[in-house]
Amino acid sequence: MPETRTFADLRARGWRPFPECLTAGFVGALPLIGRFAQVFPALVVGRRSAGKTVLLLLDGRAAAGATIASTWPEIDTLAGVLDAELSARQQGHVRGGPPMVLIVDDWPDIAVHCPRARRTVTRLITSGASLDLYIALAGCLLAANDFEPWALIGRSLVERAAARYCLAASPRAAASIGMAPHLRGHADLVSGQVLFCQPDGSPVPISIPLTSPGDLADALAERGEQAPTVADSVTPPAHRADLGTVPDALTKVS
Repeated sequence: MPETRTFADLRARGWRPFPECLTAGFVGALPLIGRFAQVFPALVVGRRSAGKTVLLLLDGRAAAGATIASTWPEIDTLAGVLDAELSARQQGHVRGGPPMVLIVDDWPDIAVHCPRARRTVTRLITSGASLDLYIALAGCLLAANDFEPWALIGRSLVERAAARYCLAASPRAAASIGMAPHLRGHADLVSGQVLFCQPDGSPVPISIPLTSPGDLADALAERGEQAPTVADSVTPPAHRADLGTVPDALTKVS
């Protein structure tokens, strides 16, 4: 199985996220990276305390800033803002807006209590990526009835996902994102280890660095103080990927 590292250890070794790319996880010591559209929409399932929130924090480190909503009214209000942004981009009122990533944990509970969030999440999964609006969604189970019915017409939830992650999960949970057959051969997953499935259907065991909210705050503060650009003349070190070399599929970077 892959080695599990902490985010603090990675930072101490000098690793940093590269602009406009996301680290999906690590295969051994090598980061698996891709552009946002290669990783989102992302679906995550796993038992409680299996590491879903840590995985979502990994996704959240790609952002230059963060807005957090924790109560039902706050979640629905934030969802309304994103829904309006999506409509504005679809109608051409906003051009070249910055990429935004919605990170949603414990989705089944939110789907019950937040109708506006239910609509927004469904719209982001079906049409957000083409407008630089992305989503990562996690839950113990991602059932079809947790989404607006019209979202699954023509294409299933699994078919719409760019990436799928299965932590230690029940067979039913794995089946909800189309990974039950793969999980049978990886029943020994422990905390920090994930079965990652790319769009071509090939699964690979990866590790997710242990990340705390404090790690996320530090990373965001650093991004604000030292915002790197693609035009930087400094050559990226070997553990990062040059944007110009990122292929059309997720890749390991040595």
